[in-house]
Amino acid sequence: MAIILETPRLNIRHPERQDIDDLVNIFASRVCARFLGGVTTAEETRNRFECVIDFQEELNLDEKLGTWVIHHKTDNRCIGEAGLNLYEIDGTEAVAMHGVLAFSYWGKGLALEFFSALRDYCFYEIGLQRVVGKIHPDNKPSLKVARDIFMEYEREVEDGCHLYSVQRFCWLDDEKSNYFQRLLNVAASTDM
Repeated sequence: MAIILETPRLNIRHPERQDIDDLVNIFASRVCARFLGGVTTAEETRNRFECVIDFQEELNLDEKLGTWVIHHKTDNRCIGEAGLNLYEIDGTEAVAMHGVLAFSYWGKGLALEFFSALRDYCFYEIGLQRVVGKIHPDNKPSLKVARDIFMEYEREVEDGCHLYSVQRFCWLDDEKSNYFQRLLNVAASTDM
């Protein structure tokens, strides 16, 4: 099990075959899949993640971009899918963050915990100068997380979604860094 990122409550790692049943349930949920293009069947989800797993095993990948799972340490289960992918914007490629959590884990501060760590991974581990996210304007929880990790609205893109981004030089501001550390401390101490 290759762990990509670790937070106080989560491991972000490569998917494994035992994760697929949890992922099938997540992508079958109308609430979770609402802004992901809709519900997918169990067969579609199984096929997708079997291909991801096979690809990663075949190439023995330790890549910095890709599709991963969100594993809850205490509950010892897969509670979501996330990762970094290339996204073309006006003819140039940018790295985009994405993720979805099982509905039963919403409202606990886990999305903020994960996306904050993923943003820092992009800047400090990969050395990116900018990271983006494509968010539907009706997806209020994701918009809140984007603002909380200091992403700013850029413009509307395809499918009526909005493009948000955060620049490394903006994030390295000490005030934001201290704010982020305080957020993580509160989240970890209150198990939000």
